Amino acid sequence: MSNINNYLKPGGVFIFSWEHPIHDRLAYENSSFTFKKSYNIEGPEYNEAWHNNVVIHHRKLSTYINTLIEANFIIEQVIDDVVLPTTNTEDPSKWYSTQRATIVPATFIIKATKRNSSHR
Repeated sequence: MSNINNYLKPGGVFIFSWEHPIHDRLAYENSSFTFKKSYNIEGPEYNEAWHNNVVIHHRKLSTYINTLIEANFIIEQVIDDVVLPTTNTEDPSKWYSTQRATIVPATFIIKATKRNSSHR
């Protein structure tokens, strides 16, 4: 994040989006959703959406926000609500199913601005 901040002019905007960190904590098993992993434990883990071939570092949403602040960004907006069309025919076990998104957000978006050098 510091490198991104260095490339921006003061007042420059950075928009960041990623899978919401609570999204992969939820599992669909036996016709229902349950939490299978702790949201609070951060670190490397296999990502199920990639069929356990990819290791991704799990971070809490607050970690993303605080890292941006520490890199001298001003957080302007955080969006983690989802509006999806209602469908009852979709397979709820799909990684990005409508049913899962009604329980937890699939993604988040952060809009941040590079702080002017006179602030901080």
